[in-house]
Amino acid sequence: WCTSFRNVKFINCKINDSIFSDAIFDKVSFEKCLINNSNFTHVQFYRTTFLQTKLNKNNFRDAKKDRVSKINIKIPTLAIKKNPKKNPHLTGDEKKIFYELTKGKGYIHLKNVFSKKKIEKAYKILNKIVNGDKKIQSQQKKFSRDKKYNQKWIFNLLNKNKIFSEFIQPKSPMTAFKKILGNNFICGFYGANCLLPGSRGQIPHIDYPYYRFVAPGSKVPFTSKKNFILSCQILIPITKFDKENGSTSFLPYSHKFNKYPEKNTKNSSKFIQLDINPGSVLIFNGLIWHHASNNFSSTKKRYGIISQYIREFITPQLDLKKITNKKVINSDKKYLKQLLGVNLEFPSIRK
Repeated sequence: WCTSFRNVKFINCKINDSIFSDAIFDKVSFEKCLINNSNFTHVQFYRTTFLQTKLNKNNFRDAKKDRVSKINIKIPTLAIKKNPKKNPHLTGDEKKIFYELTKGKGYIHLKNVFSKKKIEKAYKILNKIVNGDKKIQSQQKKFSRDKKYNQKWIFNLLNKNKIFSEFIQPKSPMTAFKKILGNNFICGFYGANCLLPGSRGQIPHIDYPYYRFVAPGSKVPFTSKKNFILSCQILIPITKFDKENGSTSFLPYSHKFNKYPEKNTKNSSKFIQLDINPGSVLIFNGLIWHHASNNFSSTKKRYGIISQYIREFITPQLDLKKITNKKVINSDKKYLKQLLGVNLEFPSIRK
């Protein structure tokens, strides 16, 4: 119990009713052994191999192995903790993003990030889904229809086309977010908000997770003055966003208030409503006061892809790792595994 085995070979051994609990096996091999009814709970296996060894009715509860160990039973792989990475060196747009989301206005608009061809491809996919919604289509000719039929959220984007794997991880924001949210930040929400003519707007608000623990007009119960930021958000317009179709409005520098806006804030003339072309990227601090307006147009759709990035210890709103096809995850060589929290050990709920 609590023993360390290093550079050891067990050859032709018969091990029965024995305790190895909390032991560490490092560069150990079991060769042509028979192990019965033994206790390997909480054991950690490093560079360990079981060669022609029979295992019978042994207890490996909470045992773990590293990635190079070869053990002929299923036990979890150890999450190897690497040395913390230093904050990345920022250049160009990355510096601008970091400044605006911390000390600046609280948002930044990057133009012409994605090509017209990619945007058109995404639009065709999203528009086909919206047009295929029978409830929406059955109500479109009815002038007095409920406003809920003018909006459709589309999730599970990563499985729909590889183009959406690009939209979730634009290069400059990803590098800047490492410095803002920590090296292991994740994506907690990813979806397309498809708004048709006549869709309703929003009241000014702050984003998740802040709104979960403050009411309108209340202060966030900790300071963010030293750039301790919990979330950032990216909006990628797939159609043009303008004043007529209810484009997003921001109150510059309001992320420094550290507060949820009051209910009557919407009429403030200090809010700036943006004109945003398809293919641009709008990045903002989750604490900035913002809202979308009503779509008063008769023909203009407002489609946008929204992704939210949070610190690794915050519960995501969507379990993207669970719903995304493994082939999609494994085929991506950039940030996708990190963004989906593939290697994170989230707290489990005991039953």
